[in-house]
Amino acid sequence: MGIATDSWKLNQAKILRLPNGVDCEQYDCEGDPSAAPNFDRQADELILGTIAPLRKEKNLHRLLRVFAASVHHHNIRLLIAGDGVERKPLEEYAADLGIKDKVIFAGHVETPEKNLSVDGCFCDHF
Repeated sequence: MGIATDSWKLNQAKILRLPNGVDCEQYDCEGDPSAAPNFDRQADELILGTIAPLRKEKNLHRLLRVFAASVHHHNIRLLIAGDGVERKPLEEYAADLGIKDKVIFAGHVETPEKNLSVDGCFCDHF
């Protein structure tokens, strides 16, 4: 809530926190990144990742825009695990932004905690 009250200056009495229900400890395990198609992690490379259904309300176009703004300054790639109606438009948008080679669309992953954990947790503790 610190961001909401300190940065955004919202009244704490009007804030309701709804946790997303992801058990972050489940993702803090030894993973197998080779399970994601087209994914071969390079030495000294940072991987940013998200696991989500590829739907409009997830606003992954924004994630791609933000990623595109910093990708050329760092040894970094973006791993998007999930599938849905927005996959093709997102792939096209990544190409339009010139970052197609830096974004991995892994598709649906049945057990992401086993297949996609890479040096720690995809989750953030808030």
